[in-house]
Amino acid sequence: MSRIAAGSVAAMVIAAAGATIATTEQGRALVLQANADLAITWSKTPNTWRIAGGTTVRYVITVSNHGPNAANGIELNVGLVTEKATISAGFVGGGAVRCTKEDVIAGLAFFVHCPIGSLAAGASQKATLQLRASKSAGKTGGAILVAAMTVASEDADDPDEANSTLIFDENDAIQYSILGTVGGGSTTPRKIRAKVLIAPFGSQSQSSVRYRRVEVFHAPPGSTVRLSAKGVVETGTTNRAGKLPSRKLVNRTLSVGSIFTVQVTKPGRVGDLLRIKAIAGGAVLASRRCIPPGGAPRRSCG
Repeated sequence: MSRIAAGSVAAMVIAAAGATIATTEQGRALVLQANADLAITWSKTPNTWRIAGGTTVRYVITVSNHGPNAANGIELNVGLVTEKATISAGFVGGGAVRCTKEDVIAGLAFFVHCPIGSLAAGASQKATLQLRASKSAGKTGGAILVAAMTVASEDADDPDEANSTLIFDENDAIQYSILGTVGGGSTTPRKIRAKVLIAPFGSQSQSSVRYRRVEVFHAPPGSTVRLSAKGVVETGTTNRAGKLPSRKLVNRTLSVGSIFTVQVTKPGRVGDLLRIKAIAGGAVLASRRCIPPGGAPRRSCG
């Protein structure tokens, strides 16, 4: 790291180019920290969100330095969550430099660290990750989710972290849903297992109950939800977070012992039907049934 006397022309030129300058307590020298705008772009193959068991998924992540200065000691970190899938390869460039895997939760969540090295202003480097969906995904299916991509340099500040820190949620397009295969090679849709959050008001009678919050969550984004109680029918679509707050069941008095239903469906999925029983001070799950695509609710959708 360079040191240049305060007030020198060189220091002012570097400052104008985007370097960060910090004076020492004595005010006699300037410590120069280069600025390098690192950016991430990525692609995936196959580019559909649903794949069959045994498929290999390939992510190509490009790290670019938009300048104005060079950057050294660059590392790309990718956070993944997988269900019935494993990483088979991770490498930089043509494959001479290997990425390393760091488990967070064994068999489920992990980081992949890829050393990019040095990049001059305007230069770029690619890292490739390959994950393989297990053939044993079977009837339950599985998933591959890239949760985060971040890149940083050990000796340069990034003036725009928005393009170098990508945080995804489970509903983003970078996810893969794995379909298992059965007997004759037919695909089995994944099952929806929705959840319902119910918050009652503090004071309740023994004969009736009132809720201040009813929310369906943990469902796929874009699912169709139908809530039905005596005299109440409400329909809606889950948002990108897989949630849908009820408006019609909130502040409505339900008799203790009465049943309301929550039906969650989405094309290509085995739907979910929950029967919720109102009790004094809350609610309980009375029963649960599955809904085969295009069919009626049943006890088992094996």
